[in-house]
Amino acid sequence: MCKKTARVMGIHAPYGYRFSREQERLEIDGNVAPYVRMLFAWALQDVSRIEIANRLNLIGAPAPGKYDGRRDGGTWTDSAVKKILYNPVYAGFHVMGKSKVSLYRGIGHTPMPRKEWLYFPDFHEPYITMEDYRKIEGIVVQNKIEMEERLAVRRDVRMRIPDCFPKMVYCADCGGRMNFCRGSHHRGYDDISFGYYRCRCSKEFAKCRNKKIQQNYLKIMVMDQLRLLIQATVDRGRLLSTVRSGAVSNVAVANVKKNITRLTENEKEYQNKRLKAHADFADKLLDEKEYRQIGERLAVAELEAKARREKMEKRLEEIEKAVERHKKFSEDIERYLNVTEFDENLVKKLVGRILIGDDGTIELELKCGDVFDHLLLQEYSEKWKQSEDTQ
Repeated sequence: MCKKTARVMGIHAPYGYRFSREQERLEIDGNVAPYVRMLFAWALQDVSRIEIANRLNLIGAPAPGKYDGRRDGGTWTDSAVKKILYNPVYAGFHVMGKSKVSLYRGIGHTPMPRKEWLYFPDFHEPYITMEDYRKIEGIVVQNKIEMEERLAVRRDVRMRIPDCFPKMVYCADCGGRMNFCRGSHHRGYDDISFGYYRCRCSKEFAKCRNKKIQQNYLKIMVMDQLRLLIQATVDRGRLLSTVRSGAVSNVAVANVKKNITRLTENEKEYQNKRLKAHADFADKLLDEKEYRQIGERLAVAELEAKARREKMEKRLEEIEKAVERHKKFSEDIERYLNVTEFDENLVKKLVGRILIGDDGTIELELKCGDVFDHLLLQEYSEKWKQSEDTQ
């Protein structure tokens, strides 16, 4: 109904207007009208939006946000100027249908394309004529064309120089994620030739402010570290496979199994002693007090042996699981052993974060660091080496 009658629903007027409750229409606000007219005059003279904003700030024109009493928007900006220039209200149009909402259909607040807006001309006093409005529309169309051309160039640059470490590069000093940028030896997009990562932390962490590292250099250093890591992992995997096959003995596993056997025998021994004590008590060789003391002492010793045995069995199970996991992982990454070029899939598979230090150090946080640094595997391998040295 409101669309058919063009009745004004709201009371919030655009900058340069105020709402008249008597006429239910907008009327020009004389307090800021000179600034609005200057804004359009400069725009029609091909003055850029940012220059218009600077001029309005220089002469002390109240910005829209400040004039409305809001805390934000205290100064003129490019977006504030754009919002006024591209608004047909200043040509005398009353516009409806800029957005739609249909809650019962599950449609929230949705902005509508400009071509689907409803325009009611000569609805209130304009700031610019229709001829000037058409010129402004031409400027809008031309700006969109130029923006699309710039975006097309940027898309080509993004495809030519992609981010090889998306959301992975962090500053080791402030902990913030470093931004990926594209650089050139001269200003402009025609000469963009390299990518780099830059830390843009606050002034609180001044020592890492504007820290930079080129992507090509980072690719080389990351792949060097991964190659060394893969080589060490594959070597350890082959060693573990040799030990598990029984071709050589392993002191770590042998000692654990030996302790399990000994503790199992101790449990049986304590059980037999308890049975013998019960027989002696039945034959009246032990009185009740002696029998109870012996039984309690043997029961405690048996429980202790059982607890130690279960701990050893759990340890043996953990070693076997760690060996099996490392073996599978080693076999999985062995195909990357002879990779010499940068492999983005390998990096995404293994690396979680890359930390860049202020002194130029590069540290990798691995997604599967527990596989590489498992303490049981280190002990397992070291004791095998010790056994080899003593033979």
